[in-house]
Amino acid sequence: MLKTGFKIFFIVLAVTSIVLGYFYFFDRHKVVPNPAEIFSKSGGLLLINKPDELELALQTEPIHAIVSQKDSTYFDAAKFVNAANKEQQLKSIHVALETISDTLRPIFVFESFSINLSGVLYNWSKQYLNNRYKVVEKTSDVDYAIAYSEGAPYFYFSEIDGLFLLAFGKDELLQAVEQVREFVSLGKMHKLIKTAGTNSVATLFLRPTHLLDHFKTILKNNTTDSLYLSDILVFDLYFRDNNLMLSGMSDVSSNSVSQQLANTEGSNFSLPGVIPEKSGFIYHVSFASYFEQINIPQKDKDYLEWLNKWSDNEAVVFVTDGEPCVAVKVKGKSVARQSLENYSKQFGSASKTVQYKFDNSTTFDIKQSNFNWIAYLIPGEIDVKSPFKYGSVIDEYVVFGNNIDIMKSICRNTVLQQNMKATYQFQEHASLLSSRSGRFIYSDFNQKSLRYYFSESVTNFLQSVGMFDLFHTVAWQSTGSGEHIYNHIVLYRSEHEISKSNVRWKTKLKSSASLKPVVVKNHDTGREEIIVQDEKDFLYLINAKGRILWEKLLDGPIMSQIVQVDKYKNGNLQYLFNTAGKIYLVDRNGNDVERFPVKLSVKASAGLSVFDYDNSRNYRVFIPLEDRRVRLYDIDANIVSGWDFTKADAVVKTPVQHFRFDGKDFIVFADSLRHYILNRQGQHRVKPELLLGKAAQNEVFFDSRKARWVSSTPNGKLLYIDLAGDVQQKVIDTLSAAHYFLFADLDRDGHKDYIFIDGNKLKVFGSNHKLMFSYTFRNAIQEPPAYYLFSRHKAGLGIVDKVAGKVYMFGHNGKQFAGYPYPGITPFTISLMRGVSGFQLIVGNFDGFLYNYQLN
Repeated sequence: MLKTGFKIFFIVLAVTSIVLGYFYFFDRHKVVPNPAEIFSKSGGLLLINKPDELELALQTEPIHAIVSQKDSTYFDAAKFVNAANKEQQLKSIHVALETISDTLRPIFVFESFSINLSGVLYNWSKQYLNNRYKVVEKTSDVDYAIAYSEGAPYFYFSEIDGLFLLAFGKDELLQAVEQVREFVSLGKMHKLIKTAGTNSVATLFLRPTHLLDHFKTILKNNTTDSLYLSDILVFDLYFRDNNLMLSGMSDVSSNSVSQQLANTEGSNFSLPGVIPEKSGFIYHVSFASYFEQINIPQKDKDYLEWLNKWSDNEAVVFVTDGEPCVAVKVKGKSVARQSLENYSKQFGSASKTVQYKFDNSTTFDIKQSNFNWIAYLIPGEIDVKSPFKYGSVIDEYVVFGNNIDIMKSICRNTVLQQNMKATYQFQEHASLLSSRSGRFIYSDFNQKSLRYYFSESVTNFLQSVGMFDLFHTVAWQSTGSGEHIYNHIVLYRSEHEISKSNVRWKTKLKSSASLKPVVVKNHDTGREEIIVQDEKDFLYLINAKGRILWEKLLDGPIMSQIVQVDKYKNGNLQYLFNTAGKIYLVDRNGNDVERFPVKLSVKASAGLSVFDYDNSRNYRVFIPLEDRRVRLYDIDANIVSGWDFTKADAVVKTPVQHFRFDGKDFIVFADSLRHYILNRQGQHRVKPELLLGKAAQNEVFFDSRKARWVSSTPNGKLLYIDLAGDVQQKVIDTLSAAHYFLFADLDRDGHKDYIFIDGNKLKVFGSNHKLMFSYTFRNAIQEPPAYYLFSRHKAGLGIVDKVAGKVYMFGHNGKQFAGYPYPGITPFTISLMRGVSGFQLIVGNFDGFLYNYQLN
């Protein structure tokens, strides 16, 4: 009997354990519905993979300043999400959009690993929020809780089927609960969900068609066709240097272009060089059989056939100066030119040719005819106000436009490489773009450009929440991936000011300029030209219109000024300069003059100097060397006999200078230990009574009013040496050994002033040694200040802050000249040029262009 009782007991215990274990296991492992499938019906859902990084991004400027002005609730919610992620077992965190009375409201959705764990999370949330808010539970058809702040509802939260929901309003919370209850899996959505990455900060799921069902006025008419908007888009989000990147897959829409795009991989991406740099909107398509997919009426099919004969499956639409243009890539320039020439005959439309002449060697034929059908290539949301009546072969493209001035501007800018592709902004942006692309959209992120796609209400909303302050440019690339399309979007921020509106021209170099531009004379025409070197050691000669006449690779950076000389005494001028290893003499065609370049046996320690004592063109070329010698050459590269100077006490690091006073010549230079004031033979003409050196970066100046030389010592003292060799020292400020010193009459009172730059500090003292003004730059100045004389009564002090990319011009009162600072990274030249009124400012910038600004 007892045995039977034990058997029954154990049987009951085993059955009970199995039942309890089953229900426990079932409860823990019942499939929790996927939030991405449930909450995509309103059009948008964000999966947060790294809450801590997202919270950090929200806290950084200027995002924090902009968002906190609107509603600090988002920051409080982000802190709660981050805490929950760290302290609870969460499978995923989403932010969904709920539509309440045509208003989108966010709701946080926490996915647990089981239904049981979501209950644990719910209880933890009550305790966590109760530390700061008053939490009250509500029981009805749905159990939920409210967190009150200062007597008003702040958060609403609940849990259902393994999901924890946190909302800012009761209606969206209850609506979200109802969506969970009614959930039915969507296989198509589930397939794309698997493409989401896990290393991104977040993943965005978009359902454009659902979004448009709720907000039919968000996009403009025809936008869905031109964007080929899919039913489902999945984007992984990343932050890169203040830029926001979105990359992921989308399904294929019913649009024929979308289907063709999905089935081709696109091509190696390169922005066409014909797009003007000031284009605020670019729409570029490049994949096989593109033109065959264009929706064009049957009556115009012949035009499409004409296009396909010479085109290469690539077209770009760009808007410049408010006018749309279309550029179509050609298979060959000669075929395209011939097709354009025969266009009027084939289609029976009147035509004529407008010739644009850039210079004597470069002209463009612009065909005027009826090209209005080309507007079929333009996305429907771009308003074409005028007929297309111009076409021209420019670079590798045929460009169609409706404004002759814009067509000429495109021709000109293409020659000078003044295009979007060459701009610093795009080169900076290109590093974040994909190497392949089938479709590319690039636009200013502002109301003016986004109005092509979005309604006025949307752009007004983006303006109100400060989005246009966060980002200034957006790029969107799409490439085929079989049954899907790969999308890559970048929202860019920028810290750099590139140029101003008064640019006369700018010229693209191989890299940024490294030398102060020098205005030289063309001995054939008498007109001015510009010579400059870049950071890759290329030397350029540029004409007054900004066109590069020639470029020449040197063996290193130029150390000296570039001086024009007349070696053959026939009126033909050459350019004389040196690098550390060679002395160059180059003619105006960029060719080396016979016997040049001269290779130095010892490297130069400073730039060469050229003196023509009697204006007889018997030039004398001085160059200091690293072995402490100062060598003297003639213009034929021969060492001049009779120069008796042997060696300096230390290495001479600034060029030799020549002064003429009271009928006598003085050859002057200095090292860190002493000053040398010599005659033409290298003998001491003046022997200073004290042997004191000069600060390494500065020249020696001559004060003709008091017949004395002025310089600054390595310890920052002013040093005066008169004709008798008497030496005086004076301290007017505390300076480091790396300071710059300039002695010039800034206030034009007939007495020279003392100008110092030390680190990021500028100080200007009058001839009485009293401070005139001071200025503090953001960065340490790396180039000496320059003196500019504009008239008898007006002078300026030019300074470049290379790190900030700005050049300054100060007057004697310490105020900036009108329009300054200008963008630039090199010492700048200000010059008058024949045929152009007013002064021109010529400066290099970090975008690789040499700029010519028209000054007022």
